[in-house]
Amino acid sequence: MKKSLLIAIMCALTSLVGCTPEDGPDGPGDSEGASFGGNLAKADGVYSLCQMLNVLEVVNESVTTVASLTDAGVRSNAAQNIIEHRNGPDGMPGTGDDDIFDDFNELDDVSFVGPVTLDRLVDIIRDRCDDLDLDSRPYIDAMTFAGSGSAGWTRDADELEATMTIEGITGQQLHSILTDTDSRGRTIFSRLRRNKIMEAFTLSYDIDEMPWDSDSHNAREELKYVPLTIESGRYEQDDDLRDRELSLGTDIMDDWYFDQREYALLNNEVQLRGRVRWDGVDVVRRILIAAKFGAEVGDDGIKRSGKIDVRTEGGRYRDTLVDDVRSGTVSWSGRVTPLEPVRALYEAMEANDALEDLDGRTGVLLVDPLVHLRSTRSRYHMDVPRQSSVTALANNGVTRANDVIAIAEAALMDGTVEAGDVDAVNTLIANLTAYVDGSALEAEVAGGILPASFPTSVPDYDRLESLKASAEAYDRISHALEEEIDDLDREITGTRDLDFEDHVDWFIEWQKSTISSLRAERTYKSFLTNWTTIRDAADRADQIAAYNEFGAAQQADNDDFEDFEALTDEGFAALGKHLTYESVKVARRQIAYAGTVSHMIWFDLAREFYVPRSNRPTGNFLIDTFDMTAMLSHEEWERMSEAERGIDVPLDPAKVYNTALVNEVQIELGQETEFLARIEQLETAIAAGTGTAEDERALAGAQFILDQYIRVMQVIAELKGEGIVDRLEDEGAPGGIEWVSAQNSKGVTALKLLADQL
Repeated sequence: MKKSLLIAIMCALTSLVGCTPEDGPDGPGDSEGASFGGNLAKADGVYSLCQMLNVLEVVNESVTTVASLTDAGVRSNAAQNIIEHRNGPDGMPGTGDDDIFDDFNELDDVSFVGPVTLDRLVDIIRDRCDDLDLDSRPYIDAMTFAGSGSAGWTRDADELEATMTIEGITGQQLHSILTDTDSRGRTIFSRLRRNKIMEAFTLSYDIDEMPWDSDSHNAREELKYVPLTIESGRYEQDDDLRDRELSLGTDIMDDWYFDQREYALLNNEVQLRGRVRWDGVDVVRRILIAAKFGAEVGDDGIKRSGKIDVRTEGGRYRDTLVDDVRSGTVSWSGRVTPLEPVRALYEAMEANDALEDLDGRTGVLLVDPLVHLRSTRSRYHMDVPRQSSVTALANNGVTRANDVIAIAEAALMDGTVEAGDVDAVNTLIANLTAYVDGSALEAEVAGGILPASFPTSVPDYDRLESLKASAEAYDRISHALEEEIDDLDREITGTRDLDFEDHVDWFIEWQKSTISSLRAERTYKSFLTNWTTIRDAADRADQIAAYNEFGAAQQADNDDFEDFEALTDEGFAALGKHLTYESVKVARRQIAYAGTVSHMIWFDLAREFYVPRSNRPTGNFLIDTFDMTAMLSHEEWERMSEAERGIDVPLDPAKVYNTALVNEVQIELGQETEFLARIEQLETAIAAGTGTAEDERALAGAQFILDQYIRVMQVIAELKGEGIVDRLEDEGAPGGIEWVSAQNSKGVTALKLLADQL
């Protein structure tokens, strides 16, 4: 069909303004206000959806320039305006102010872009949508899965994860910020990925090496039933052998997401992915092929989907990965075998009547890689600590209550407590004593048992409920004591005057510089003990002088000591009061947390009672990943050289059409199996009319257990938000950015952007 006739048809179909082609010095083009119909043009039937979507893709690609557009017949004024819009105010591609075309309205709004220009753009990409002979390409049909056996190591499970992401910033702005480097060559992403608030969840480590600041304490209090601890080896002392800190593993992953040319998989809510996971520049750890089904985000912010994946170790089949997925088969075992994820996806598409007969083949499914994702993933696991670690935290509440009793009694004896506070302090001592000897619990629950003394299993529902009552009462008592201590901590430590409180941190630094065993401690107990030793030592004056000498030396190159002043003997005495105050502050938080962990001790009994086949998930329970993901069209990826694709070199930002920052907290695949199976078993019995009242109660209990595990994911993901938003805004992100539940996975986001569905 002649182009002039085609354009006339477009004008007639859409009643477009300024549709008459204009001749210019470099050929026919559109008038300044011409329109091809914007988003409505996708449905007018003049061009296929595949062609329209590829037009949107091509105007954003790095190889598209004014010269390439004019060479393709686009008039120069339209070509210039398209590229100027895409490159943003600075005129440079691949910078934070780029304004890529998100939809056809945005492209249509460019001056001198109308139906003539659209037709020229379609010419550029026409071969991307041409039908291909099945003899010339891999395909999947009814015969593909006729063979027996399956390849690799297959996992089939329901995937549960909380996924959070940043909204309110363009992918180009985000990419520019995250890849910016400091004087030491560190990217913003590398500094952002390690979120210190996660160090609160270290319940299997020494109590005095856990952080007990208010932020950490409040974070732990968010989880009432499920204790968490950073996996072994990921919470070690830093390079200076001082405080422990969270460390992260890093993976680089290349993902190909496959679909049909008009996104039939996406529209049927199924995903197909091939992945290469790297161990080093030239070393592939494994290859994975996965299918996901029916992913949805519930009201609780948790994404649920069915997932099947298959994997093989090493990179032997890296070069054939794309065609392996397109054919639905691999030769990993030395013979051609079907891919179970692709088989499941094929069956899902067949059930949705989404297959077609082509070239004499029945039930043909053609898939191609449409997007490529390069992800830098930082990761670590959280486990449920052994019950002994949780019980130790419950017992610690009693220990710290005794410490506060001793401090309060000493304050009464030496006159530290003012007359108006004496009665309140005596009441505090009495309440703490009742807490320690168990009489406070007995007053609340007749026959109540201290959580640290709970049995290891329960015989029946009534016993489980009685222990729950004890845990709840113990928690109320513990938190009431926390508030009572908070009201009187200044009175019992004599620290109404804040002079010398800065010396607490300076004294601790001095102690850590000379006593290596204290360097990982984050409470004040040992430092108060050492202060007492110095106070009572014959050489006290010499030790105070040594402390003053240390502080003066630090002033030369340590800003934290900028206001340091030498201590007198009187000042040293005041320092002891402030160390005592800080110890009391930690003690009240530990007492409160002893109440919180009482629920955790009960919860593990409930888990075993309601889901008898489940185990305490002490290994690889949660995987917490933090990803920076760059999204490229498959065409952009294919044009890159092997060197440009190397994981040791930054991707050209001009080739990246979107960047996402995503935190995924996921129950490790397989850990959820027994809980879901128990719920399904009970639901089936009840639906069939064979379930008993006990089954209904057990179903509610099993669902409660699973709900608490799910809530853990949500809390862990949400906790990071404030710190991430603050840091990004400090680095130039626009105000108003938000840390929100991601409605789509990274792959679905990438596909939907190209499919003009976001």
